[in-house]
Amino acid sequence: MNSAVIPAKADLLADLKSDSAVELFSYLYSRWMDEREYEDFADYVKHVQKRFPTCFVGKKRPFEFRFNAEGCVLIVRVTSRAISYASISKERPHA
Repeated sequence: MNSAVIPAKADLLADLKSDSAVELFSYLYSRWMDEREYEDFADYVKHVQKRFPTCFVGKKRPFEFRFNAEGCVLIVRVTSRAISYASISKERPHA
């Protein structure tokens, strides 16, 4: 289990939209498109986790990474045309 501190949604989203993060996601997407037959996608997830410890899963198709934030999950999806961001609320357990 990931022991990273769960950041506030606004803080994590700002970090995910930073120039360096956009550059990282763009690079990983381009590399995956070129090397997907030869490389293990788990290595891409590990690379993202080094920069964003709350990343808990990555998907090949669509090419995306998911991150724990306070009260929600943030999703970064990358295509050849754009990087998009979405949020899914975490359901609270019923009492």
